[in-house]
Amino acid sequence: AAALEGVAPEVLAAAARFLEDPTAAGFLEFEETVLRVFQHGASHVVAGVVVLLHRDAGHVQAAVDGAFSGSPRPLRHRGLRATPVRFLGGARLFLDTPYLSEDLRGRPGAKRGVGRRQATGTGRYPVLAALGIAHQATPALASEVARQTVRTGSFEEAHQALAERGIGLDRKTVRTLALKVGEEALVQRAARIEAAARGAVDSEEFAGRRIVLSTDGGRIRLREGGMHGRKGKKGRRRYRTPWREPKLVVAYAVDPRGQRDRALPVLYDGTLGDADAAFEILVAELKLRGASRAREIILTADGARWIWNRADDLARALGLSPEKIVKVADFFHGVEHLAAVAELRTRWTDDQRTRWVRRMRRHLRQGRVDTVIEAIRSLCRGRNAAKIGVELAYFADRRDLMRYDHFRRCGIPLGSGAVESAIRR
Repeated sequence: AAALEGVAPEVLAAAARFLEDPTAAGFLEFEETVLRVFQHGASHVVAGVVVLLHRDAGHVQAAVDGAFSGSPRPLRHRGLRATPVRFLGGARLFLDTPYLSEDLRGRPGAKRGVGRRQATGTGRYPVLAALGIAHQATPALASEVARQTVRTGSFEEAHQALAERGIGLDRKTVRTLALKVGEEALVQRAARIEAAARGAVDSEEFAGRRIVLSTDGGRIRLREGGMHGRKGKKGRRRYRTPWREPKLVVAYAVDPRGQRDRALPVLYDGTLGDADAAFEILVAELKLRGASRAREIILTADGARWIWNRADDLARALGLSPEKIVKVADFFHGVEHLAAVAELRTRWTDDQRTRWVRRMRRHLRQGRVDTVIEAIRSLCRGRNAAKIGVELAYFADRRDLMRYDHFRRCGIPLGSGAVESAIRR
């Protein structure tokens, strides 16, 4: 209540200033001021509730006892300590909360010094930890930092986007909080994989539905090293930037016409592991969401063989008949391969290439893949014959996955755009 009362005077003062000079610029300033004040007030309201929780002796004692019993090392209660906590509204407030540290009494050696402090310190705040508050940030703030980090291109851009919202964090803190959320997500994912292996089912959201699965691989560069070894002339240690392939999996429901069912959110997940790791993640999420009772599973992808080769394994894992899994080669990737064939015909004009691709695209969409194959085979001559032969093999190897006329009649999506757009992001 006190926090809300503190907001009123500043809001009323801002309103009075605007009413004295009701211009467009004044209205902009008034609206931004009200938003900033209420954001700041929201932080005080949330902090006040946390303070009230600290007055509950039973809750505090339970959190402290849980920390003592869950620690692999003996702890020592250090009493209350004022620690800063930053809230989603942008305010940074100090809270008096119980503080525990590792009990070094009776142990040989100096109480402080090199090697005594762990990478993240030995102290902990059990009441705050029980609420998910870590690294001096509330869970809502950590989640917002992670979202901005994903949506932007760098920690610097995330830092700027947060500052525009009135959340003043330095780049190092942005990085720390984003990685914290990522680490917690990986722990949660591992727990979900274990739960799926035990036969657990969290929901029935995929039961009785048509589920589309897509997967793709991308390319990213990772910065590795830089922590050890000799320093260069500028005082920096060398690091490596190898290319890695993230594998992304996507799952969503479609209606009888093949349109995405927007009542259910799209499932996205990914890994820097191999194909088996990606397949394990996909199977676990499908099991937990009731896909074992799905009406139909549709696999759409480009030329990636690893997903097609595991289609039968997927059916066995979900307890489905293999006939319930439909495999679709991405139509638009097929069109790209048609364009590649046309480009290899060096004596054709641009107009001839365009007309040929359009004609073959029409055949392909109407399910006449054999006509397309024969047309490409007739072009396998001259100095580019071997390269055209590679494109020919692409269609010949996927003949059964290109029944696009049948797929359209059955309301089956022809493309894997969901995963293509996601892998670019």
